Amino acid sequence: MFIEVRNIKKEYKTGNVTTAALDNVSFSLEEGTFNVVLGPSGSGKTTLLNMLGGMDWLTEGEIKVGSAIISKMKERELTNYRRKTIGFVFQFYNIIPSLNVFENVQLVENLGEESFDAKEILSSVGLKNRMQNFPQDLSGGELQRVSIARAICKNPQLLLCDEPTGALDSKTGQNILQLLKDMAIKYKKTVIVVTHNATIAEVADNVIHIKDGILENFEVNSSPKQIDEIAW
Repeated sequence: MFIEVRNIKKEYKTGNVTTAALDNVSFSLEEGTFNVVLGPSGSGKTTLLNMLGGMDWLTEGEIKVGSAIISKMKERELTNYRRKTIGFVFQFYNIIPSLNVFENVQLVENLGEESFDAKEILSSVGLKNRMQNFPQDLSGGELQRVSIARAICKNPQLLLCDEPTGALDSKTGQNILQLLKDMAIKYKKTVIVVTHNATIAEVADNVIHIKDGILENFEVNSSPKQIDEIAW
């Protein structure tokens, strides 16, 4: 297994009140799979993504990605893990405002050892004619596509996507989903998409159902649909 999540718990304390964002969650994922984490807002989906990406600390449990137990890593090791292994599509973009579209993506291209070409990736997400524009000139959907291009460009082993189609129209959303699924099928990357849109789960190899921080169900989809088969 490429990813092994074992009995993880994440708690937050506010005064004397302790809230469990994740409670005893366990599952395993194979390399080169397209996976969906499904659940309502506030269910713990993004917290799980942050744990997998080495962006936050566990309260209990263990996470293993490849041969590395990331839950035992120190901050410097986690920085190196994020740099070499993770591509992250943030829900709120995190685009650098002082750089144009091409520069935002090229910045990540220079981090990877076997990165994709920034211009080619931007063209694949429909931004061929927007490369010289700055973030303030872009719509929310275009900013989301810059975020997706930046995450893919580094050619990461693990691609983590927080609501990647939330700001996109149906046609663009389908194109982006196809691009993400191709990363799993053609390039053997492990892709995890967090969403509240149950339709997207129909194209996944595995669906992780989260509610109130608890793993309700781990569903293996033996016959995932093609992107153009789902009703958007």
